[in-house]
Amino acid sequence: MKKRKKLKKAKKVKEKDPSELFQDLFQSKANELDRAFALAVVNIPKLFCQYSIREIASSLFVSSIWLPNISSMMKHQLLAAIFASIKPEEFLNSQSINTYSEFSQFWEKLQAVLPTFFMMEDYVPETDWGDVKFYHDRRNYKIFYGQELCNVNEYLTLFQMLYLPYEKEYLKFAGRSASRELQYCLRLQDEIISGISVQPNQKDLSEISPGHIEVPPSSFWMEAVKFYKNFDIRDNFDEKFLTDYSIELGALSKEYMDCGKFQEMVHIGKLLPIFFILHNDHYYPILIS
Repeated sequence: MKKRKKLKKAKKVKEKDPSELFQDLFQSKANELDRAFALAVVNIPKLFCQYSIREIASSLFVSSIWLPNISSMMKHQLLAAIFASIKPEEFLNSQSINTYSEFSQFWEKLQAVLPTFFMMEDYVPETDWGDVKFYHDRRNYKIFYGQELCNVNEYLTLFQMLYLPYEKEYLKFAGRSASRELQYCLRLQDEIISGISVQPNQKDLSEISPGHIEVPPSSFWMEAVKFYKNFDIRDNFDEKFLTDYSIELGALSKEYMDCGKFQEMVHIGKLLPIFFILHNDHYYPILIS
């Protein structure tokens, strides 16, 4: 008697619920970012070191204040951090950025190796250029309103409330003036915004997507580079302020070149809490916005 073959029942594949699907997607994107970040911190320093220190500082400044790049703050913080971590002697100055064509080629190479921070570059800040102002010490200052702090006016007001009433005490025990430092912070933003007039109109800015980054046009590059070259920091700010809000080129710890550590320090605002990178007694404005 022939034995009947038992038919195997097909196993039902358990469908994942939406939360599990999201976790899988999140983990996949996180792994993708880790790989892209690891490649970026190897390849970007190699690109930077082909140029001079001044050319890299200037190029990063130009891109970071071009309004259509306002939603790529993580990318610009990564670029500034990599720049601040490179020792001065590593810059070979074998190539130059003297023309817009050279600037454009440099940025196209850079964009090709930049990672995508899909979770942290998830919104578009206000594309304001000089309309929003902050009042301090009987004067209105133009400020960078669209930035990682979505309520920057409230933070500035809170600073005034917490620290300005104790101005004498801070001067006596710390040798620092909260009012003076706030004034310098505001003046620095005001002078940059007032000194650069070429920006797109609001209609052209309405289509910006989260994380967007592009090569600024030649008209903006020319004006921004001219401003950067002629902006004499020491004429407007005292040495103590410059020193307190600077980092020596090459002094940023390499531990921040780890993807997880980098994101953590950006999240708590401690990656580069400065306005300038210092080299050979020259202060390069960086990451002002």
